[in-house]
Amino acid sequence: HVEAVANAANRPHILALLFNATIVDPSVPLVGMAVLATLGLLSAETAIFQFPAIVMTMTVIRYRELRGRMMIMTSTKKSSSMGVANVGNNKGKRMTARMTATQQQQSQQSQSSSSSSSKQQQNSSILTQCIISLLPRYILLLLLSTLYLLYRHYNNSLSIPDGLIRPAENPLFHRFDDEPLLWRAMNYSYILSIHILKACGYDIVGFSHEYGYDCIPEIRTMGDKRLWLPVGLVAVGKGLMVWSFSEFGASKYKLLQKGRQQRR
Repeated sequence: HVEAVANAANRPHILALLFNATIVDPSVPLVGMAVLATLGLLSAETAIFQFPAIVMTMTVIRYRELRGRMMIMTSTKKSSSMGVANVGNNKGKRMTARMTATQQQQSQQSQSSSSSSSKQQQNSSILTQCIISLLPRYILLLLLSTLYLLYRHYNNSLSIPDGLIRPAENPLFHRFDDEPLLWRAMNYSYILSIHILKACGYDIVGFSHEYGYDCIPEIRTMGDKRLWLPVGLVAVGKGLMVWSFSEFGASKYKLLQKGRQQRR
């Protein structure tokens, strides 16, 4: 109990998280990524569960980098083409004066449709470039995960020994055969949401809640109001993912790049 209070028991998991947080950056060399990922797996077994989040975060970072560069290139091209467009400005004014209102509306609609289609093609091409550039890192994480699982299987350390988990402390583990999968998903999602809030600094149940038996009453029905917590966290996570790939995220990256250049 002293180790749990002093957080000594969680230090391997924290080390694994620190190693994996370093390899999220796509600019880390491939050899360094392999070494850090291996150290994370050797620190704690929870490191392998962080690999999907590493892949998603790495993809978002590289996508925003490529999109920011594309926006900077297009802005420079537009600024350079402004001088050429000003030369024929008088001719353009005469031509637009002759056009009727219906012709102007049709031209605006065609321009908007062409711009939307070009944006979609541009986003798909950027995403393709992002995945191709990160493909060696995806393969490296997959190989490391496979080797780690094979090593654990060879040493017969994948399964939890009988008697290690006591029913009084972990009732969810011992009720797998008695209760359906939906019941386990509801309760585990709520417990996981509590720990996510604790990681963000919000405590809704109090300290050391996992040390007491039945300190958190189980969820028996879908109408339990506590299920709104995992639903809300999933919605926030999806919203952040959409925002990361959106144009607002790319424009914010562009502003950050300008601020860094001004500081230099």
